[in-house]
Amino acid sequence: MATKKNSPCWSDVKGKLTEFDRAGLLGLLQDLYAANKDNQTFLHTHLSLGDNVLKP
Repeated sequence: MATKKNSPCWSDVKGKLTEFDRAGLLGLLQDLYAANKDNQTFLHTHLSLGDNVLKP
């Protein structure tokens, strides 16, 4: 009988991230940044770059 695999969670992701070096992490962030405008907005706001776009 096949067992149902649980969906990945944050601890799975965190474990994989520990395998990255600095250049690898920067590359991953660059890919996420390029993939989606919401990712760009999140990073700009989180890193205090430009105007606070989350203000009403």
